[in-house]
Amino acid sequence: MIRRSTSGVLLGFLSLLTAPARSEPPPEGFAVTGSVLEKGSRRPLSGAYVLVAGNEELAATTELDGTYRLVLGRAGTYTLEAAALGYAKAAPAEVTVGTNLPEAQVTFHLQPELILPAVEVRAERSPDRVSKRVVTREEVTGAPGTGGDPLRVLQSLPGVAAPSDAVSAPAIRGSRPEDNAYYADFMPLEYLFHVGGAVSVLPADLVNDFNLYAAAFGPEYADVTGGVVDVGLRDPRTDRLGGRVSVGLLGADALVEGPVSKNQSFFLAGRRSYLDLVLGRMETEKGVTVSVPEYYDYQAKYVWVPGEDSRVRLLLLGAGDKIGFKIDKDSDTAQQQPVLAGDSAIDDDFHSQSLVWDRRLSGGITNRLGLGHRHLSERTGIGSAADSQVGVDTLLGREELRWAAGDHEVTAGGELQTLRVNLSIDARKVTCTEFDPDCDLTGAPEAMLNDRLRVNEWAGYAKDRWRVADGVRLIGGLRYSADDYLDRAYLEPRLGLEWQAAEGTLLSAGWGRHSQFPGGNQVIDEFGNPHLRRLRAEHTTVGLSQKVGAEWLVDVQAYYKRLWDLVSSDPETNFTNGGEGRAYGVELLVKREPTARLSGWLSVTASRSVREGEATGETFPFDYDQPLIATWVATYRLSPAWKFGLRWQYHSGTPFTPIVGTVVSTDGRIRPRYGDLNSERLPAYHRLDLRADRTWAFDAWKLGLYVELLNAYNRKNVLGYRYNADYTDRDPVYQLPLIPSVGVQAEF
Repeated sequence: MIRRSTSGVLLGFLSLLTAPARSEPPPEGFAVTGSVLEKGSRRPLSGAYVLVAGNEELAATTELDGTYRLVLGRAGTYTLEAAALGYAKAAPAEVTVGTNLPEAQVTFHLQPELILPAVEVRAERSPDRVSKRVVTREEVTGAPGTGGDPLRVLQSLPGVAAPSDAVSAPAIRGSRPEDNAYYADFMPLEYLFHVGGAVSVLPADLVNDFNLYAAAFGPEYADVTGGVVDVGLRDPRTDRLGGRVSVGLLGADALVEGPVSKNQSFFLAGRRSYLDLVLGRMETEKGVTVSVPEYYDYQAKYVWVPGEDSRVRLLLLGAGDKIGFKIDKDSDTAQQQPVLAGDSAIDDDFHSQSLVWDRRLSGGITNRLGLGHRHLSERTGIGSAADSQVGVDTLLGREELRWAAGDHEVTAGGELQTLRVNLSIDARKVTCTEFDPDCDLTGAPEAMLNDRLRVNEWAGYAKDRWRVADGVRLIGGLRYSADDYLDRAYLEPRLGLEWQAAEGTLLSAGWGRHSQFPGGNQVIDEFGNPHLRRLRAEHTTVGLSQKVGAEWLVDVQAYYKRLWDLVSSDPETNFTNGGEGRAYGVELLVKREPTARLSGWLSVTASRSVREGEATGETFPFDYDQPLIATWVATYRLSPAWKFGLRWQYHSGTPFTPIVGTVVSTDGRIRPRYGDLNSERLPAYHRLDLRADRTWAFDAWKLGLYVELLNAYNRKNVLGYRYNADYTDRDPVYQLPLIPSVGVQAEF
């Protein structure tokens, strides 16, 4: 980690950089060794300097693990100083070396001096810059309004709609959250959010950065019609054993990490919610009680570096969620849907193991091989409406080669995965989709399915980044994908253009065809249609990115997305590919890089997203259509110990389908009569979140405290409406009220 500072210590670096080269190295007879560590966390500082006071020619630079070796010319007593960019100058240390003690050891602890933040050196997971936004660890950690959830920062970026206060999963450019692909360290990760999307399964401390590709992403990424979120997890520390313990509003987590040997290291982390232990069940409306969701997750990583050209990473991730609720038969909800009466429970868990081997081969070729296994289990009991158990085991292999040949940077790879699915379902067969306003669970027929499925999917891809002229790169890619369940294959081209028109000025454009496997319930026998086609999308995007000075970035992007073969209901086949859609918009991002006391960004999105049903020809706003979205995020570092932040969000009210009357069903129930699809909108949404962070650094450990005010001015944002039993009256259901949140973290 490299930090920049305007403090007096910079003069020492300048003198080092401008010092004349020595004609001969000093003799090896006397030396000082040791480490340079961050005070409090004791993280190793690579690239720091250790020098002899008054003699800048006698200096050493620390390695990746923070260690150094300073060779001295002769025996004697020396005064040593240590310095690193972004850190206060350490107190000098006096050391004596001689014939009886030719080598001494000194360890320095440097206090962070947060004038300018850390700039992490990290490998690009994809060099493409078309419709790409990168969020660094500094921007993730301590972001206002996130409660420590790193991926909730996604909802502050342009082109991303937030489904609700209770959901972290992003809806990107006219697509649903389930239309996105998620990766962690090269391998796909399907289970990224707890409790239906409320909290991500990755703690902020483990996230190094993430790349968001909102459109026209490269052929190396999976088949989806939405966007791609590529998360990079940090490697474990290598200097010594350490850890942290954190307690927040929703749960507590702990981590331990450190070296196993000179070239091996690990971390092990776990988290568990505890509000369910404190609050138990709560009544959300008369006759309806809900248990507070319970969740856990764990993360483990083992890194082995057998040589300079090889690195092996083993990653274990797991998570689980439980929620229960009870609906009395006399409640309004049970009057509307009698099959919901009774006890209900949802219990999901996910476990994955992956091994990624990176190698540098001869001829400048790099090879990455990934092998993984995922297990997903879903157990659902909903009153008398559903009783199901679904288990999915997935074996996956990914292989990717990259090499440079003159003006070309070529990537080629492939992946193969096998899914084994066990189904035991006894439920009402509901086939409604986004094209149907009325979803009558009680009136749906019952169906049963006990089956075991084996599905094989394979894909191959190639991409060439061709430097056609100075500052101009043309990107051409092709992805072939197929499966033996739907028994269809797709060959999809991807194109991109990057033009570095001037220093700090980037023009980009991208176009691509994309496809996506339908939802699992939509393609199984009895409940779905095994003969569906994949959902299709065509992405077109152009962008202009301009650096203004060293700290400011202005980014403007425009996009158009066309969707077809969307899934709609069908009375004969349950589902069919009978829907279309389109989304278009302009996005503005004005960002001050985290290089000063005051940093943050302003994002504004003006967009429209619509759907059209083939059967009716009706065009209507998409469920997540929010024509205007604006977000302001600001962070102010008052001192190394104090940091303050705010986030203000606004978006147009989301659309909903109104109830305009009632009808009596054949079983005598009063049923709603709906108006035009999504023809009305909820009131506009806006909310302010405030946050303050305080840290204390000690010799061997560091303590952090944060306080947040979520929805600081207690705006009553409407989530939807709740109707009485005969649909003659409705009351608004509000999102989160003003909530104070406190978190404590101890790091050692």
